[in-house]
Amino acid sequence: MKRIIAILLILALCIGTTAVFADAAEDVVVESEDTILKKDIDYTLTYRDNVDPGTATVTIKFIGNYAGEMERTFEIKKAKRTSSGGGGRGGSHVVVVEPVTKYDPPYITGYEDHTFHPESAITRAEATTAIARAISLDTQENGDAAFDDVASHWAKGYINAAADLNIVNGYEDGKFRPDENITRAEFAKIIAKLSEKEIPKKSASFPDAKGHWAESYVAVLAEKGGVTGYEDNTFRPDKPITRAEAVAIINRAVTRNIAPDLAMPFTDVTPEHWAYQDILKAAGIEKKGIYYEK
Repeated sequence: MKRIIAILLILALCIGTTAVFADAAEDVVVESEDTILKKDIDYTLTYRDNVDPGTATVTIKFIGNYAGEMERTFEIKKAKRTSSGGGGRGGSHVVVVEPVTKYDPPYITGYEDHTFHPESAITRAEATTAIARAISLDTQENGDAAFDDVASHWAKGYINAAADLNIVNGYEDGKFRPDENITRAEFAKIIAKLSEKEIPKKSASFPDAKGHWAESYVAVLAEKGGVTGYEDNTFRPDKPITRAEAVAIINRAVTRNIAPDLAMPFTDVTPEHWAYQDILKAAGIEKKGIYYEK
């Protein structure tokens, strides 16, 4: 989403015989679409030459969900004495600057050794967390756990949020089994339910998905281009889905605003890997001044 940022520079003038000039901490208001952004959350300020009368400079660096940096100047003038000996307050100087784009942050991370393990299986907890982050679900840490075995699990908040949205389900014994690998069929069901609350009964084009409990989910996604099979026209529904396959499917299903210039943070994902671009979109980090919320 493009956001027009208006920067309001209020130059404070003092009371008394000695002039006091613009106070750096309080004299800049940054507005975006009539919403006042928060200093040190959405942007930081750096001033230069704002002590003596003359031209001063303020640098606004956008952070958090905003990207970019801009520099603006303003004039510092001595306060005019009033008849009562007091000083007046200066007027406002409004500058409308270029659009600043809000980018979506990464939704999946790698490992401490800077690897991604693209061909490794992804667990039910990891998959649910990635999907929840990709669609910007608020975590639900408080309250009872949605499933008996996630009460103290690191992914409890994400699993609770996804369960509340009814895109993930547990097993008949009331467990979620968060650390078990998620299958391609189970993953297809979650992604299908993101787009359609009621899944119509459909026949899958993959021979090994016909008669499978997830046939309709697989068929719906295949029609939308969300999932593909293998070269032998099989889907392999009960095979654990890999981390690379998972992000490729998420990227097809979820609309995200991706920064144009990203860096690959993983040493084991090269441009030759079939899912390089999908992994980059899912986990790419800042490059050339693009900033993401960590």
